[in-house]
Amino acid sequence: APPGLNFLGWFHDEDVTVPFTLETMPAYDVTVVAGYHPVEPDEPVFVRVEGDQLFLGDDVFRFVSFNIPNLHVLEDPYWHRVDPFEQRDALQSIRDMGGRVARIYTFSIVGGIRPSEAGNTLAHIMGVETYYEPLFEDLDMALKIANEMDVKLIIPFIDEWDWFGGIAAFAALYGKPRSAFFTDPEIKAGFKHLIEFVLLRENTLTGVLYKDDPAILAWQLGNELRSAPDAWIDEMAHYVKSLDDNHLLLSGRDKVNTFDLNHPLIDIMNVHYYRNNTQGTFSANAAADRAATKDIKPLLIGEYGLVNFEEIEAMVLETVENGTAGSLIWSLRFRNVEGGFYFHDDFGELNTRSYHYPGFPRNDDYYEQAIIALMTAQAHAVQGKTVGLPPLPEAPVLFPLDAMNGLTFRGATGSYAFQIERRIDGTTDWEVLADSVYDIFEAGPFYIDTTGQDGVVYAYRIKAYNAAGFSPYSNTVLHTYTHTTLPVNVALGRPVSASSEEDDRGTIHQAAYVTDGNFQTRWSSDYSDEAWLEIDLESVQTVRRLVLHWETAHAANFIVEVSVDGDVYETLVIEHEGAGGVATYTFTEQSVRFIRFEFLTRATQWGYSLYQIEVFDA
Repeated sequence: APPGLNFLGWFHDEDVTVPFTLETMPAYDVTVVAGYHPVEPDEPVFVRVEGDQLFLGDDVFRFVSFNIPNLHVLEDPYWHRVDPFEQRDALQSIRDMGGRVARIYTFSIVGGIRPSEAGNTLAHIMGVETYYEPLFEDLDMALKIANEMDVKLIIPFIDEWDWFGGIAAFAALYGKPRSAFFTDPEIKAGFKHLIEFVLLRENTLTGVLYKDDPAILAWQLGNELRSAPDAWIDEMAHYVKSLDDNHLLLSGRDKVNTFDLNHPLIDIMNVHYYRNNTQGTFSANAAADRAATKDIKPLLIGEYGLVNFEEIEAMVLETVENGTAGSLIWSLRFRNVEGGFYFHDDFGELNTRSYHYPGFPRNDDYYEQAIIALMTAQAHAVQGKTVGLPPLPEAPVLFPLDAMNGLTFRGATGSYAFQIERRIDGTTDWEVLADSVYDIFEAGPFYIDTTGQDGVVYAYRIKAYNAAGFSPYSNTVLHTYTHTTLPVNVALGRPVSASSEEDDRGTIHQAAYVTDGNFQTRWSSDYSDEAWLEIDLESVQTVRRLVLHWETAHAANFIVEVSVDGDVYETLVIEHEGAGGVATYTFTEQSVRFIRFEFLTRATQWGYSLYQIEVFDA
């Protein structure tokens, strides 16, 4: 039967009232009509509250999972739209870990820190009651995929802070100060317009109104709304519930408080645990907050992390044991449609660069593999399940090889590592070039073939593997091998000086880190526009290419100057539209010893931060 229809049988008439039956083959032509009946759609089931627990249908609904702050818009390595492949990878990762729930970050507002970087004008809220449709279409896609993956989303409206544009940026749309956000009638009316626009939006892909979408677990008035008065919480809670009685609601505050606990329209109590807002251990706070909310309302630990593994493990085990409804660690980042993964640096006692499924050795300086294993085990435990083997990864996609015979590819969800195979085109015998290649980097190539014969056409293919076994093979790519001498990074290990080195709670992000060859360390300057950094190659070298590997805190405007003697400098690069990420500058052959970077304008509120600077002779 066609999709959405049930086959009823064959009929004599177009009104499908007279069934056609046949016991013997007729001796004459017969015209019959197929009868169909529309499939009655199942009534959507929404998560609800009973006492201090969440329920889905007749079952208690508990979860251990992740925040996915960039599910609806990407902030790394620069501000841009998210691809459906990337959204699917994120939500499938949650599903495969057993997480069941994810929380996105707030809607972005023009004038916020990240939407304004490098001259961007891309935001969900572009002006007074003015919204950017393509970004909301990306949220449409996220909800469609969430339904397919059976993952529920928590969606906050606005931020206390300025990262994506918060209450200050919203008030500025009306020409008013941050302090007016919670009390000014015009601003409050504008915020209600946003609520109405979102709740009554019809998904362009499914036709379902957001207020009727079971993929949404709850709305959140905002993120960490510590300055919100009770009267504003009450007014906006009533407004949300007047439009949507299907979904649960969180106030947006991040501490247990009497007002929210007693308010009939605030369904879930939400808390966040970080070193800068929590006294005592996370597990002790989780026990105390569960005791304060027990028998009254469900408790959600909506954000936590950026501390050592033992602290995280103790808290998660405490919440699973004490009946807390859910917890969401900060944060999961996903695969890039162009290959590799997105990374995001956060403040904290560790150099936490976000988590990535299924966990990789490269990131074990902040316990990624242990965290992924912990979250997966406890996500299953709260559902009374045990962890089995993960699903086999789907086939990866191999992109054309580059001029240096480098392979870049896009891995499927759950892929741990890859096997690279090659054969001479026209032959049948494949040889394995490498069997433990990782794609846990910001960009490729992830493998460079150094063993081919010049001018020979080779066929390449790859397959992924994880604990369950191998994926199907990728597509096959033909490539004419060109023997080249690999370029030499003449800056590797060379001395570096800088105008400043950031002291990040006792961790000094040294200038020398930009030439140490380690992409897990980085240099950071103080938080000011004017800064400089200089590399001494220790002898005059011939250079043709410069590659900057930026952390999030990058330069919008800078100049690169070179010198053979350290006295007279010539300008090599002028950059007025720095976008961060991996930035490559190619130029005619230069003889230099000193390379000086004059940073003029920051693209973020932080200083300047670079993982590596590579200077190549070719």
